[in-house]
Amino acid sequence: MALWFEVMQAVSHVMVGCPLHEVRLAGVHVLQTMFTRLAEKARFRVFTSFIRTCPHESVSALVVNGFKNEVRDEYEALVAAGTDEERDVLRRESAFLQHDVFEFATGLVSELAAHHPHRAETLASLLALIQFILLRERVAQALRLPATVLDRVTAASDAVDAALPAINAAAPDAAVQTGMMLAFSAGCVRDAAAALRAL
Repeated sequence: MALWFEVMQAVSHVMVGCPLHEVRLAGVHVLQTMFTRLAEKARFRVFTSFIRTCPHESVSALVVNGFKNEVRDEYEALVAAGTDEERDVLRRESAFLQHDVFEFATGLVSELAAHHPHRAETLASLLALIQFILLRERVAQALRLPATVLDRVTAASDAVDAALPAINAAAPDAAVQTGMMLAFSAGCVRDAAAALRAL
C-alpha cells in the first residue's frame, strides 16, 4: 500500500508541475484509475490519507470530489435497494456510509482551519462534501446521525468562521472571494445540520 501511495503522490506532482494540459489530464485519469482498482475499505483509507497529506491544493480538492462521488454512489445504491434488509446490509458494509466519513471530514476541516489556512481550496471542497452528505441524509436517513456527530459538524463550521482572518491573510490576492466563499459554505453546513436536528 505504501508504494501505491507513493506512486499517487508522484502522479500529483506531475499533474501540478507539467505545463502540458494533456499530461495533466492524463494524470487525473491515472489517479482515478488507481482509486478504482482498490477494494472499497482500502479505497476509503487511501482517499482520506491522500486528501490529508497531498501538498497540492488543486489535486487535493479534486480527490475530495472523487470521495464525494463515492458517497453519492453509495447513497444512490441505498435508495435503490428494494428491501429494508438490503439497505441494512449496505449501511453495515459500505465504507462510505459510516460515521467515519464525518469523523474524517469534520476533523480535517477543523485541523486545516486552525493550522493550515493556506489550504482554503481543500477546506471548501470538504465543506461541500459535508453539506452534500447532510442534504442526502435528510432524504435517505442512511447514517441516522446522532446529535454528537451533528455537534462536530457545527464545531467544524465554527472553526472555519474563526479562522477566516488567517485564511484571508494566507490568500491576499483572493482574500475577499475566498473568505466569502468559505463563510457561505460554513453557514450552509451549519444550516443543514440544524435542519437534520429538527427532524
